[in-house]
Amino acid sequence: DVSFCEGAKQAFELTLGNIGQVSVLTAGERLLLTLAKLSIACVCTAAATSALPFAGLGAADNASGAILLTFGVTFNVADAWMCVLDAAVESIFLCYCVDQAENDGDVRPYYASATLRRYMERNRPCIVLPSASIDEDYSPIDLA
Repeated sequence: DVSFCEGAKQAFELTLGNIGQVSVLTAGERLLLTLAKLSIACVCTAAATSALPFAGLGAADNASGAILLTFGVTFNVADAWMCVLDAAVESIFLCYCVDQAENDGDVRPYYASATLRRYMERNRPCIVLPSASIDEDYSPIDLA
């Protein structure tokens, strides 16, 4: 058994060791989840807008408040559901990283499905960070 603090430390180190994949996953996931939340809110608002004529509102009633409230409530409900999906995706990714770190595929087989491994290999970020070498002859201020 591992304590909570030790598990959090291991998860942090694993995430930091795979920062390239984490950044690509997070950027894509945030974009898709935001688009999904907006889509759900817009569809529900459109449905509520189309149902308003059947609500028996008079000419003096303003439906703008009801429409805005519908959008706000459905966006917040979608956000709550998408937070659960976000946690599930991040947990699966963390399990994939543990699987890759602890197993070699030959003696110790991978637990991740072949489809997930192929997807992660195809979408592996190929970012090369510059080295931190300093040129001794370079001076940012040339006094000559």
